[in-house]
Amino acid sequence: MPSITMPIFQGYGSYYIDIFVGSPPQRQTVLIDTGSNKIAIPCYGCTDCGEYHIDPLFNQYASDSFSQLKCSECKQGKCNKDNTCSVSSHYEEGSSWEGREVTDKIYPGEILEERLSSDNSGVVRFDSMPLTFTCMESSKAEFHDQMADGIVGLGMVEGSLWRQMYDQGIIQSKQFSLCLSSHPIQTRSVGALTLGGIDDRLGQKESDMAYMEMNSSSGFYEVRIRKIFLHKDGGERTQDFKLDSDSTIMLDVDEKTLNHKSVVLDSGTTGTLLTPILKDALDSAWVEATGLKFPTDDVTITSKDLKHWPTIVFQMKGSSSNSSRIHSPGNLCDGKDHPCDVLVALPPSHYMTLDLLTGKYRPLLRTDGAYSSDNSILGSNFMRHHNVLFDIDNEQIGFAQSDCNFNHILFPKGKQDQMTVPDPYASYSEVLSWYKKDVCANQKDYKRRKIMTMRMNRFKSDSLKYDWVDAAAET
Repeated sequence: MPSITMPIFQGYGSYYIDIFVGSPPQRQTVLIDTGSNKIAIPCYGCTDCGEYHIDPLFNQYASDSFSQLKCSECKQGKCNKDNTCSVSSHYEEGSSWEGREVTDKIYPGEILEERLSSDNSGVVRFDSMPLTFTCMESSKAEFHDQMADGIVGLGMVEGSLWRQMYDQGIIQSKQFSLCLSSHPIQTRSVGALTLGGIDDRLGQKESDMAYMEMNSSSGFYEVRIRKIFLHKDGGERTQDFKLDSDSTIMLDVDEKTLNHKSVVLDSGTTGTLLTPILKDALDSAWVEATGLKFPTDDVTITSKDLKHWPTIVFQMKGSSSNSSRIHSPGNLCDGKDHPCDVLVALPPSHYMTLDLLTGKYRPLLRTDGAYSSDNSILGSNFMRHHNVLFDIDNEQIGFAQSDCNFNHILFPKGKQDQMTVPDPYASYSEVLSWYKKDVCANQKDYKRRKIMTMRMNRFKSDSLKYDWVDAAAET
């Protein structure tokens, strides 16, 4: 099996996949995180594990293939007095979980619910693989409140999902790719995870990739920023503009400062967090482009006006492999100091997000030192609308522009489900109208939409603005 592709769904800003665990299989949704290596799901008996997850707790006692690791078998865990392996993980934004290290079967592949089949005895007729993961016994902060049940690490260290699959011969190369898009309505399929390479059914081949140089010495996917520009007239893609035009402003900061401590690609972080050292330079360029500093709080603005905000363009240090390739519009081949660096556009629709509770736009780019590490994190919004190949063997990360529409994989060419791709600058009222129709029309995924409605109403104000959401979810 050269590669395995599965759909990616959208939660509250984060992205997740479905996996099926146990015998017989139980669905669990897990946040995809390139910034960590551990896999964990909340199991039966977990305390303080939240009430807004999509799926019930994984019932380990109902799985015939479940096994708890003993001290002699610990991989990421530490030995306990009761001969089990304890595992814990703490994340920059303050969330954490604790649990015991276990193994069970998982069933990888596309559209798992359709490909898994059972006879009357409950025996699944589909290839599976053993997976080592943590059964959560408690969780805090985001893990308590998030839509996804657990987390799947895609980092470089032994224990991550792709690494376990590679070590078992399920995939043949140390590669995986993420293709992420977005939709104003959560729970939509908005992309694909391909383990073992890239899936050219999404519209790109490996030869279409523009490669960034990657430094793996820290165990994270570190890249390097060469320059940052503002294109004052906006634009969604790099081919929409030229950086040598009069409408382009370059941040007045040197390369060493741009890469203070480190710059990490992390799909588990929703926004892009730049080191606070860059705040003054960004504000200065933003004032020159717009007359105002870059927003740090929610903004009241129309979607039409937002569309004309500047596009932020990152010039990333390219890999030496780019020099022998046919270059996509995402490359900067200036033939001078830095031939064939990679350009990534961060348009207003990626660095601002509409809050359905308030109708305001919230910035997804921050320079306020939200995390104590003080480095820069290029989050999932940085990767959006690109097929991103993590090529561990060759220490490079490929970017190719893509709509990341999973329908290209679901349906034969010319017979795709014509789901309307929404305008990224749709108005607040248009988005609310789409959501109301979507909840009523998609009863197949009722549980996911019910969970979203419950959480939305948990945080709503005393106004009756969202009462129609309750009514729609009950239909």
